[in-house]
Amino acid sequence: MIRMKKGLVTLWSLLILASVLCLFLWRDGEILALQRANMGERWRYLQQREPLLTQSIMPDSDELCRQAAAGQSAVSSFRIEFVLPANASQRHYLLCRRHSLFKRLPQQALQQGVADFVQNPESWQPLTLPLSKADYAQRAVLWLKTDSEWVMEADFYGIVLAEADLQIRGEGTIFGAVIHNGKVLLGERNRLVFQPHLLEKIAAEHQQWRYQAGSWHDFDPL
Repeated sequence: MIRMKKGLVTLWSLLILASVLCLFLWRDGEILALQRANMGERWRYLQQREPLLTQSIMPDSDELCRQAAAGQSAVSSFRIEFVLPANASQRHYLLCRRHSLFKRLPQQALQQGVADFVQNPESWQPLTLPLSKADYAQRAVLWLKTDSEWVMEADFYGIVLAEADLQIRGEGTIFGAVIHNGKVLLGERNRLVFQPHLLEKIAAEHQQWRYQAGSWHDFDPL
């Protein structure tokens, strides 16, 4: 009798385990079928939108923004839209935003606090001294990140960004402004002349259009 009871318990245990195993297999089958359906939908999506994806996902989206920026001087951002003539309901978008070196301009020839006037520093290339005459004849912004001694050989028309101490010697005049963090020492034959109209022109030239990271989407946002 005891052996019969043990056998029944074992049988019931096996039945319960088999039921649980069948339940897991059934659920796994549902999950597997759902995954296959999802993969099928993704594959159909890629097939339908391959021409749009080829147009809108580019290795250099910044260059795409620069090419499309003509006539966008009055705005700080604009949207590029990609659409297939055969199916106007399928559209891709990305956003281009204007990046300016200067967030505001100095109001005097010698102005302290580089961070108060400059933004997006990672997008611009600093220079190191010594500078030749050709270096600052071709540039309207001189960005100096370390303690520097500048021996001027000619006049400079532009903006000097000095993140450390700057000593200016030689012979020449700076027409524009110097924005500094450290000390600025002018030699006896050097002058600094503030020219606000020149600063406005330089600020307008030191702007660039760049793709706004994360702005690509394949639906029309609300």
